[in-house]
Amino acid sequence: MYSKVLNIYKYYQKRQYHAMHKRIAENKLQHLERTKGKLSEYLRRQCDSYAKEVLGSKKYAPWLYVYTSMHNKFKEGWMPDNYYGEIVVPKLKGNYGSIANLKTLHAILFNSSSFPYLFYYVNGQWLTNEYDVVTAEHVQNYIISNPNKYVYKIDNSQSGKGVSILEDSFKIKNLMIKGNGVLQSFINQHEFFDDIISNSVATLRMTTAINQQGKVSLVGAYLRVGKSKDNIVLSASGYRIPIDLKNANLSEIGYDNNLTEYQTHPDTGYVFKNKVVPNFFDIEKELIALHYKVPFVRIIGWDVIIDKYNKTKIMEWNGMHNTIYFDEMTKGPIFKGYGFENLWKENSHLEV
Repeated sequence: MYSKVLNIYKYYQKRQYHAMHKRIAENKLQHLERTKGKLSEYLRRQCDSYAKEVLGSKKYAPWLYVYTSMHNKFKEGWMPDNYYGEIVVPKLKGNYGSIANLKTLHAILFNSSSFPYLFYYVNGQWLTNEYDVVTAEHVQNYIISNPNKYVYKIDNSQSGKGVSILEDSFKIKNLMIKGNGVLQSFINQHEFFDDIISNSVATLRMTTAINQQGKVSLVGAYLRVGKSKDNIVLSASGYRIPIDLKNANLSEIGYDNNLTEYQTHPDTGYVFKNKVVPNFFDIEKELIALHYKVPFVRIIGWDVIIDKYNKTKIMEWNGMHNTIYFDEMTKGPIFKGYGFENLWKENSHLEV
């Protein structure tokens, strides 16, 4: 009886998941069609056919409509975001990917100074990066002795939610109320990003993937910047600018969450065209090296920035459903050749 109820629950959970993705994709398609024209029936049929015959279900077609509308042509190999979440994430990440949500584990997993973490609060205890237990008073005294801005991120924080920017007068006991998380130093970003907008720290979202032969590659990258009214870059209200993986150039065009196109930042007038992201290939090399330390998480979305001292700072790594639609839509198919389209088939194998 229990297993039957559980199966019914999972069935309706999946239906809700795909219904949510359909709503999001249809909304973005409507915005695109206002500027690019209505998606033709011919292209819709191509998307439907590919979704059903290659990916196993027409429920994956809505994201393909979005990608196709962006380019006014269909490309084989595109991966819908809901296919990625339903099929790829469980099979190639599973429970191992969820360790990215537990920030306390980052120190032991990566042993990298690029994570700006200072102290962890876990299950009622404060820990150092070496996992020594210290008192709340010790952490408070550190803050008093080192007046600065700080950031506190609770476990499972994402998309700017669960993140607090703190002045040096904050009380440690107030952080403990928020729950398990990490206290980190505030990042003063490189002047390149300050020139775009200075009131929030920009984010380079870079995606690495590991194939069947164990080779890690950078497959996608874009820059996220905020609005002038926000002190944190929020996915729902910020802007995304694609990055060319070959030369580190920003794209001429950036996008808001509705896929409205901008050639300049709406609040500052910063022109995106012909701007080269500093240290991009050094970051790529470092992220690839770090991914080799967790090869059991096959795809990782990294949130990175360069600070004013020219040092790489890793703000997050996402081992679960790191959203792929933007890279797929603007630069994809980013996973072509990886064989992920076969994962839905029973007893399938990757041909990489």
